[in-house]
Amino acid sequence: MNFSPTRFTVTGLVLPALLLPVLADPAPQSQISFTSGSSNTWNADFIGAEHRVYTIQWSLDLVNWQYFPFVDFGEGLHSWGFTSSSDKFFIRLRYLDDPEIESLGEAMQTSYDGTGLPLEWKVKNGLDPFNGTGANGPTGDLDGDGIANQHDARPNDDATGAVSITINTPANGTTIP
Repeated sequence: MNFSPTRFTVTGLVLPALLLPVLADPAPQSQISFTSGSSNTWNADFIGAEHRVYTIQWSLDLVNWQYFPFVDFGEGLHSWGFTSSSDKFFIRLRYLDDPEIESLGEAMQTSYDGTGLPLEWKVKNGLDPFNGTGANGPTGDLDGDGIANQHDARPNDDATGAVSITINTPANGTTIP
């Protein structure tokens, strides 16, 4: 929903009451807490907020960030596990509030960068789900293999390109010359 104060012509004390829900600050986000497991495993836990879509990024150097290949949504306790044997390993929680989204399924299928590429697909394929330009856009080529992200079977793996399927035997049992 786009809000423009020029659309309202109401005057007096009613206007602040009408604007209050629209201008209210979003719920504060809890910090991630970490607990160590065995064999270089870690758990990251946080409390989610209503209508909030979550992703987690990781980095070894605080400069180059990548997304973990999953998405989470909404209120309650969220727990994600990961493994790292690196001396340094940084993670950060990325989230956005979207009052139009009601479920994790909706959140995963929504394009938050205007490209039409779903959030889940972008994070699973190594693209920034909130950036639809350049290498992260549908016509970009993140892995440099010459195939646009929208047609690439694995846009973050230059060893895998477009998917091609060859049918040698049709379902009716005949052969193709």
